[in-house]
Amino acid sequence: MERVDRTGEMATFLKVACAGSLSGAARELAITPSAVSRIIARLEARLGVRLLVRTTRQLRLTAEGEAYARAARRILTELDETESALADRARPRGRIRVSAAFAHGRLTIVPLVGEVYYPAAYVHERAVCVDTTAAGGNASLLAAA
Repeated sequence: MERVDRTGEMATFLKVACAGSLSGAARELAITPSAVSRIIARLEARLGVRLLVRTTRQLRLTAEGEAYARAARRILTELDETESALADRARPRGRIRVSAAFAHGRLTIVPLVGEVYYPAAYVHERAVCVDTTAAGGNASLLAAA
């Protein structure tokens, strides 16, 4: 049984629909126009319907192509959202407690935690809070990151 990359076909079809031409989509996807044409032909053959009407001067979606484009856009958007949500769950969260002198913690520990363990933008989202215990008590160092 032949393995089909349906999401790749959907993405290619949407590029063609947005670009309005096979060659425009090919440029955006960094592949040849003939490769785009083969992907669209394979998709149409598998579905058993024409999705595009092609002439030498223009390309337009059929009614089935419009319906497929709406569904493909929704599916790919939901897939991206699902992957983002799952990737976000894998990010570390919570509080890191470090016992160090305040100056050392602020100048050495917090930058290291930010660079090594967490992307800078993620630390600034305040999902991670770094505290240090100094002689005067606890002081949050997130603002110093």
